[in-house]
Amino acid sequence: MRVCIAAVVVAVLTWMVVPARAEGPAATRPAGGGAARSIDALPDREKCEFILAMLDARDRSLQNFSYKVRRTVTNVARGTGARRFMFGEECELRRFGTMHWLHMTKFNSAAGGIESVFDSNWDGSVAHGIGYPPYVGSDYHHGTIRPKENDNFTVFRYNEVLGFRIELPLGVQVSVADWVRDSLRHEDDEIHELKLSKGECGGVPAWGLYIYREPMQHTCWLDPARDFMIVGFDSALGKETVGARGTLRLTEAERVSGVWVPKRVVNRTGNVSSAEESEDVYTLEQFTVGGVTSKDVEIRFPAGTHVVDAVQKIAYVVRPDGKYDLQPLADTGGRVVHVPAAPTTNRVDADTARSFKTVKLLSGPLAEDRPAPAASWPRRTAFGLTAVLALAALAVWLRTRRAARQ
Repeated sequence: MRVCIAAVVVAVLTWMVVPARAEGPAATRPAGGGAARSIDALPDREKCEFILAMLDARDRSLQNFSYKVRRTVTNVARGTGARRFMFGEECELRRFGTMHWLHMTKFNSAAGGIESVFDSNWDGSVAHGIGYPPYVGSDYHHGTIRPKENDNFTVFRYNEVLGFRIELPLGVQVSVADWVRDSLRHEDDEIHELKLSKGECGGVPAWGLYIYREPMQHTCWLDPARDFMIVGFDSALGKETVGARGTLRLTEAERVSGVWVPKRVVNRTGNVSSAEESEDVYTLEQFTVGGVTSKDVEIRFPAGTHVVDAVQKIAYVVRPDGKYDLQPLADTGGRVVHVPAAPTTNRVDADTARSFKTVKLLSGPLAEDRPAPAASWPRRTAFGLTAVLALAALAVWLRTRRAARQ
């Protein structure tokens, strides 16, 4: 008898917690299942925690995946509906645990004229990027190493509906699950607000999770019949006075290896006073769960690449023999130039960075603003050396500033 009672309890708990799995055609939305019924009976706070648990489960199922998605950006006149092609992009993205990588090709015409090609990755602390010639304005590759994740992971808003990446104020990029988790921790803050309600998104019954954190407000829509996958976002800049609005809608989905993924997503954004708004259409070409290795998310700089390392504050050119030609690097914000002690090295690491010398750029009032004492020859020599270094660093900076965007 005790065994029977225990079996019944386990069955009920399983029905309450495990989301219903849909069968049938990939793009068909199934009827609501156990997850949809179980959340209705929970207190408000526990409803949010339930949704967070579902987002976490989804994120775990997408620890290893890859996709190819095409994006087309068009400006649409609010009054007439007239459309103007702006640009297109093809993105290949891979994720391997905490590391992710993308290859992006940007087109400047509907006919497919290429404007830029670059790769970028992120390992949780350092980002590597590489821009390909001739689209970087030179005949060599531009490499970057930075302490900040490339914002293309969130500008490409297909990733929001996927739940993989969303951008918060101050340029912070996190998963949607981490965004919700952090919001639950701060729901009592004066500048913060969190609400959950039933509603409809694109004709689909959904739960709307509203989160306001100055200066942005978002409503994340989740479909309980498809394992609480994200089906849309409503966003606005400002609260009392709204300066810009956006709607992100899933219009088609399919199941891949048991996981619901977006197949087509439409994003509309614009300033409230603008005569046009921007429309982004994301179309999935390929999605694979599993199969990605650590090598698939690496970025290697080929011979001839000019690299700016903003983490160690050094610059260098990769030589064919595996060595590196060190270059001066200007820090205009700090008004200094980092100068290598030797022209060539066998490796680039922390010891290399320590070998660079820091030279201050000239500052203060101009010569005509104050009387200039007669300069001795050592002073004239130091002045000339500083000027030469500054000019060299400026040349490096001008040559590599486009690479810094990769």
